[in-house]
Amino acid sequence: MKRTTGIILIVAALVFGFFGINKLDESGGTVNLLGIKISAHDEGAKQTGYIFLGLAALCLIGGVVSMRGK
Repeated sequence: MKRTTGIILIVAALVFGFFGINKLDESGGTVNLLGIKISAHDEGAKQTGYIFLGLAALCLIGGVVSMRGK
């Protein structure tokens, strides 16, 4: 049972990590207008990305501990 839980947590960590990285990539953008570089950042999307990455780290740690436990 512990092994199954560990595998599920590790897969969840991969999914959360994927979503977190995509959110961080999509949170900003730049436009070059008449030689002036204009950039915009969405702070809400950036925070959501960091939350997903934090959840990924927690799930990964929990999955590894669950797999190693006796």
